[in-house]
Amino acid sequence: MKSIGLGLMGIAALAMVLYFIDYVPTYLEWIYKWGNGVAWGLMVGIFALGGVLAYLGMKSEKTDKQSQG
Repeated sequence: MKSIGLGLMGIAALAMVLYFIDYVPTYLEWIYKWGNGVAWGLMVGIFALGGVLAYLGMKSEKTDKQSQG
């Protein structure tokens, strides 16, 4: 779960950076058809979801290590 969260965070961060250098990949063009506000909301939401998943994954790993030894 940690790696999925970090991956989502990376993808969202990359999408944000690419927006600022005025390059939007073709697979992300669909989110801008609803406007910049919705596109940014989706990117920030995906980044936040990734952060939650990464946090829960790290917390789970920590409790697993404590219960093993």
